[in-house]
Amino acid sequence: MRLSEALWAECAPLGVDVLHLNIGFTATPAMARLDMPISLAESPETVAREGLENIANGPVWIMSTPGNVERAQVISRVDHRAETVRAYAIPPRAETARAAQEQRKLSRI
Repeated sequence: MRLSEALWAECAPLGVDVLHLNIGFTATPAMARLDMPISLAESPETVAREGLENIANGPVWIMSTPGNVERAQVISRVDHRAETVRAYAIPPRAETARAAQEQRKLSRI
């Protein structure tokens, strides 16, 4: 999740959306093979649709499966995650490169 949050903050000024989709319990063939009760799970189509509908609502989107939001909040323990990530984000690389070039010019003087 941290990588997608960092990418979200770094890519936003470039107009690129990045989303960490917390899918929760999803009905997959692997779950069926393990005899898990997939009748309680979200369908892959629902997960994909909700993810695509919220791709611009990053950095993290938690599927609306009952209990999933509460479980994810307990695990992450950071409220207002988007604001927190923005506060600690580094400038976009182009801006960082310009600052480094300026620093080199100044050190030559």
